[in-house]
Amino acid sequence: MAELPMQLARSHWEQIQLQLPASKVAPTLDGGGASDRACFEAILWLLWNGCDWPDLPAHRPSAEACRRRLSGWLKG
Repeated sequence: MAELPMQLARSHWEQIQLQLPASKVAPTLDGGGASDRACFEAILWLLWNGCDWPDLPAHRPSAEACRRRLSGWLKG
């Protein structure tokens, strides 16, 4: 499946970020872990492309990381 680009403009992310609860998950010191923005963009990619979690491309955060982040945001 050809991937459609899904990257938010910085100004859009700044507005969206204000609406999300503070993340309790921090990227690790070695650069691992996924940022809120990367997870949000991966979720948008799934919705835009009509895909399931296992279909996330390898360069996106893991499906598990995105599911945890989404769950945290929904719980507030």
